[in-house]
Formats: sequence, structure tokens, C-alpha cells
Amino acid sequence: MRKVTISTFQVSEETIESSFKKFKGNQKISVCVPCRNEESSIGGIISSLKKELLANEYIDEIIVIDDSSTDSTSTIARKAGAKVIPIEEINSIYGQGRGKGNALWASLIVSEGDIVVWVDGDLRNFQPIWVQQLAFPLLENDSIHLVKADYKRSEESGGGGRNTELVAKPLLSMHFPALSKIKQPLAGEYAVRRSAISEINLMQGWGVEIGMLIDFERHFGAQSIAQSDLGKREHRHRSLKDLSVQSAEILATVHKRIDATRNINGLNLTFTNSENASIELNLDERISINDLKIRLSTELKTGSK
Repeated sequence: MRKVTISTFQVSEETIESSFKKFKGNQKISVCVPCRNEESSIGGIISSLKKELLANEYIDEIIVIDDSSTDSTSTIARKAGAKVIPIEEINSIYGQGRGKGNALWASLIVSEGDIVVWVDGDLRNFQPIWVQQLAFPLLENDSIHLVKADYKRSEESGGGGRNTELVAKPLLSMHFPALSKIKQPLAGEYAVRRSAISEINLMQGWGVEIGMLIDFERHFGAQSIAQSDLGKREHRHRSLKDLSVQSAEILATVHKRIDATRNINGLNLTFTNSENASIELNLDERISINDLKIRLSTELKTGSK
């Protein structure tokens, strides 16, 4: 059996200047930023996207999904030039959801791009070229459907990557070895082809990134996944208390996909943290965009909900 390798791209500024728009053609690119309470960083991210990419027609829209922020995230993002969609607006139409994956799913509902590039809202050293470096492999190669960011974490800001190194990568190595070469499986910066992402369900919670990788491998093969070198990345450093819930949901998501026929309803889906508080894990899923379209079409024809 031929061993499938995950391709790593290093897309230079020269390549972008000479070839990006040629390969883009009439395709639309949406940049979507899911965020909650990121008023200190969101303005700079959106402003740079608008100035460097939107104004120069490298991308076609910038969308922020405001996931119930209690600070000025929404106002700052809108003033900087993004289309801001409150998550409550999506939930009111399609039913209640919660978590990062729910915000990603919402961005697929409201965006139009043939290619969707997701960027976290807590980045401290965001570079607009990252969007182009993530999207370019999809523009150049029709057989690639998902491009993850490959980067080094800044030690000056605390390093990070604890859930990546201690949870995600060991799990993938043991149970999904074809994905073991992906250096940043939990990266919040990645690009997807709409036609592909529309075929899979999305986990609503913190398991969304690792669940998406596994589902892309199963649906399209490991060769459909690539990574693009973005250099160094800095973002908000999370506490162990926050990370513990994330790790539990990542573990449960992988467990669910190791044996898709096994019903997880009988498992204990609560997590007891270091303070002995019980937290319900979010293992809910949003149905695929394609299935949603079928459901809405059926409801329209039958007049039911």
C-alpha cells in the first residue's frame, strides 16, 4: 500500500504577487473570524485584512461571528470594516448551538466564498499574508480541500501548544496515523474548500478542529489535506483551567470517531476539573451544510418545521 503523505507548502511573497490572482480567477474567498471578547486584538486583524487584502481584491469578504461577547469586540470589528454577525442571529433561525464549532458552522451559513479561510480572533502578530498562504494551495490544486497552518509558537509569550503536544498529536498518531505528520492539528488558522466542508458535520465544541481533520481524511483521503508554513504565531495564552475542558472535549471527539458505530450516550460526558466542579462536555454536532439545504428544501415543500 502506498504511503500517503501530507504536503507542506511554503508560499513566498513572490509567488503570491505573480500567481495568486491568476489562480483565483472568479473564485470568491471569504475570511471568517469567530471570536468572543477579543476587543484588544480584533481591530488590528480586521483593519489589516481590509487594507492589504480586501482593498486589493485578494479576498472578497471579511466576516466576524461574534460569539456572545460582553466587551466591545462587535463594535470594534464593525468599525474596522468587517461584516459582524451575532451568533444569536444564527441560533434563532437554525436552533440553539454553542461553542467554537457552532461559530464556524455559522460562518459557513452567512459567507459566500468558494474558499473559506478561518482566523482566530486572539492573534497578537497576525499577518494578512497568512490568508494568502493558506488559500493558495487550494487555488493551485483542485485535489486539496483543507490546508492547516504550520507555525512555530513564540516562547516569549509562553509557548503554548499544550493540548496539541499532549493530547491531539498522540491521539492522531495512535488512532489516525495518516494525520500524524500534521504539525498543528488544532490550529485555528486554516482554509477549506466550500464544496468539501459542506459534506461533513461540525462538532460544536472544542473538538471541531480535530474532528474536521478525521472526517476529511475519511471522506476525501489524507492526500486532500495539506499544511502551509506561516512562520511564527502568537496568541492569547490560556490557563490550564480553560485548557482542561478543551482537552476533555478533544479526547471525547476522537473517542467518538474511533468507533463511529458505538453510541457514546452511555458514557460520562461531564468533566470534573481541579476545583471539583462538574462541567458538561459539548459533543453536539451541527449537520452538514448540504444536509441542511436538503432539510430546508423538504420543509419548504411540505410546509413543516
